[in-house]
Amino acid sequence: MDTYFLPIVIIILGAVTAVLIHRMVGASINSRRGLSCRKYSLSLLLLSAGIILIVVESKNVTHAMATKRWPTVQGRITSINVLQSGGIRPRIKYAYKVGHQDLKDETDYHFPYLGMSSTRKEVAHKITSGFETHKPVVVYYNPEDPAESYLKPGPTWDAFTRLSFGSILYGAGVFLLYSGWLNRAKAGSSKRF
Repeated sequence: MDTYFLPIVIIILGAVTAVLIHRMVGASINSRRGLSCRKYSLSLLLLSAGIILIVVESKNVTHAMATKRWPTVQGRITSINVLQSGGIRPRIKYAYKVGHQDLKDETDYHFPYLGMSSTRKEVAHKITSGFETHKPVVVYYNPEDPAESYLKPGPTWDAFTRLSFGSILYGAGVFLLYSGWLNRAKAGSSKRF
């Protein structure tokens, strides 16, 4: 994915939405055989929510993909623990140096916040067991803002989940609009005979 991904997604979604809405405008929204006002409103809500999720998450995924190309420096782990308060999750703190700047950051290492408490605890301990305090690590940092850094670059599973959910919402909205247009077209053709 490169920087052209997001504009292409927006253009395609906008074009499909514009065509469907344009076809809907020609007939009454409250038509008995067309799309009811409630379904029309629901379809616009689904389309809007889907487009917003797709656009936001496409931007997040594009940014995350760019992190794989960021420069790297050697850092070191300063502390490792599994937090119990506010939900079980790993916390890995690290320090690194870019130029003359000494920087610090922390990560949960893209920890999935789903599942039972015992499973989350097990996964958190498994993640933290892969690190040792004061050991070197590779740190990917943003060349424009070195304070932004990652130990594990790239998109996370949850970004793709939200992107998929946005696509499902958008698809449901398109389906509702299209089915209303199709019903209206069938009703119009049956009146001619």
